[in-house]
Amino acid sequence: MSTIWNRLLVNTSCINKSWRLQTEPDRELFLAVTNKVANTIFSVEIGQILLDGNIVKVLVFDPESEIITQWLPN
Repeated sequence: MSTIWNRLLVNTSCINKSWRLQTEPDRELFLAVTNKVANTIFSVEIGQILLDGNIVKVLVFDPESEIITQWLPN
């Protein structure tokens, strides 16, 4: 994955987490991504760091069936 995508993902995740903590601390914010995106981003090191550090929480879905297939981190 390119460095620019890594930076974009990290920056977006940090901004979202900061905004959530300031505006609605009782709510959890999840990033919704397709199976394909999750398999691409969260299978590489930067994706694992985001999940392991609880920087981003992810809802993975199948776009064709519109069914949630996974919640990350587990």
